[in-house]
Amino acid sequence: MGINTNMTNEEKKLFKKDCGSRIAELRKISHQTQPELASTLFMSKSTLGHFEQGVTVPNAYQLLSLANFFKVPTDYLLCKCSLAKEYNSLSEICCNDLSFSDIVNILDKFSTKDRQTVIDIILAINNAYYRKY
Repeated sequence: MGINTNMTNEEKKLFKKDCGSRIAELRKISHQTQPELASTLFMSKSTLGHFEQGVTVPNAYQLLSLANFFKVPTDYLLCKCSLAKEYNSLSEICCNDLSFSDIVNILDKFSTKDRQTVIDIILAINNAYYRKY
């Protein structure tokens, strides 16, 4: 559930909590303490703590810093996608070091019809994969 302007207060609280949980989980996986990560990203420990506790969400600069440090898409931190690890594997193994943003920029150059064809192909592959398993 990514944030949007039509969210209820309860949905906003849940979003902040989920976003914070992802930041905390990634920090722990990377074997960083809050003070270490905060120092590395030039933010205070309390700011990082507020993110992890769901009190506040990172601003755009902080979000990019966190995503770059953890090597995950910003959409993962914003709870708009759920597969940070799979994204990294795909990026490293299959895409010749293309980031998700690179792929979006390539697709942006396509006509609407060609973009739809690419999406249809991806969906067909996805459906075939899940039918197999």
